Amino acid sequence: MSIRLAYEFKKKLLKEKILRAVKYRTIITKEVFSKITFGSFITITSTTLSLAVAALLYLNLSDTFVSFKIPNEDRLQYWGQIGDYIGGILNPLLSFLALMAVLHTIKIQRNELKDAREEAKLSNTIQFKQTEIFERQNFESALFRLFEVHNRLIDRFLSDRTGENILKLILEQIRFELLSLDKADDELQKTSKSQKYYLLRQKEIEKLSKAATSTLEIKYPESLSHYFRNIYQILKTIDEYNHTSDPNSKIPPERQAYFFRRRYSSMFRALLTGDELKILTMNCLTSNGSGMKRYIEKYSILKHLDANDFLKDRSHALDIFSEVAFMDSEKISDSHIARFDFSQQIDRKKR
Repeated sequence: MSIRLAYEFKKKLLKEKILRAVKYRTIITKEVFSKITFGSFITITSTTLSLAVAALLYLNLSDTFVSFKIPNEDRLQYWGQIGDYIGGILNPLLSFLALMAVLHTIKIQRNELKDAREEAKLSNTIQFKQTEIFERQNFESALFRLFEVHNRLIDRFLSDRTGENILKLILEQIRFELLSLDKADDELQKTSKSQKYYLLRQKEIEKLSKAATSTLEIKYPESLSHYFRNIYQILKTIDEYNHTSDPNSKIPPERQAYFFRRRYSSMFRALLTGDELKILTMNCLTSNGSGMKRYIEKYSILKHLDANDFLKDRSHALDIFSEVAFMDSEKISDSHIARFDFSQQIDRKKR
C-alpha cells in the first residue's frame, strides 16, 4: 500500500512539473512570436497548440487517464502507440502553423514590396520636384539677366550725349510724320458718313504704320534694334517656359501655365515707362514688330497705355490689337488663352 501511495505521489509531482513546464513554454512561445511579429493569428494558433499539448499530457498523466484499462502498459510498444496518437494530433497542427508562417512571410514580403514601390515613387517625385526647381531657377536667372540688359539700355537712352531723352525724341518724330501724312490726305472729306468710320480707321492704321516704319526702322534703327530684340527675347523666354501644372488643382492646366507666365510678364511690364509703351505700340505696327505683337497682346503689355494721351483722336486705330492687350488678368477667359495657344500652334506648323 505504501508503495502505491509513493507511486501516486511521484506521479502527481511529475504532473505538476509538466504543467509548470508547459505554462512556461507557453509564455516563452508568446514572447518569441511577439518579437518576430508573425501576427496575432499565428500567436493565437501557437498558444492553442501549446494548450492542446498540455491537455494531452494532463490526460496522459491524470488519474482519469490512468483509470483506463491499458493492457500490458509496462511495455514500450504500447507507449509508442500513445506517442503515435499524440503525433497524429500534433503533426497537422504543426503543419498548419508552418503554413500560417509561410503565408505571413508572403504577406510581409508583399508589404515590403509595396513600401519599396511607394518609396521609389516618392523618390521619383522628389527628383522631379528638384529638377523642376532647378529648371525654374535657370529660367529666372536668364530672365533677370535680360531684365538687367533692358535697364542698361534705358539708362543709355536717358543719358544720351546730347542730354535729351531719345525715347521722347522718337515719339516727337512719329508725331511729325503723322502730321505730314495728314496734310497729304484729303480723300476722307469726299466720303459718305457711313463709310467714313471704316475708312478713317483703315487710313489711321496705314498712317501709323508708315510713320512707325519711317521713324523706327529708317531713322533710328541703330538706337532701337537692340532694344526691341531684347524685349522680344524677354517675352519669348517667358512664353516658352515649360510650366508643370498641379494635377490636383481644379484650374485647367492651360490656365495654370498662362497665369504662371503672366506673373513674370507683369514683372517686365512694371519696368516699362509710358514712353516705352508708346514706342512698343508703334513697333507692333511695323513689319518687323509683328512677332512681338502677339506677345504684347497675349500678356496684356499695353494694359497701362494711355491711348487718349498718346494718339488722341487716332485711338480707334488701336482696334488692330486684340482686346487682351489692354485687359486686366481677372477678365482673361479660357477662350482667350485657347485662342493664343491655337494661333501659336499654327505659327509653329508654318515654320
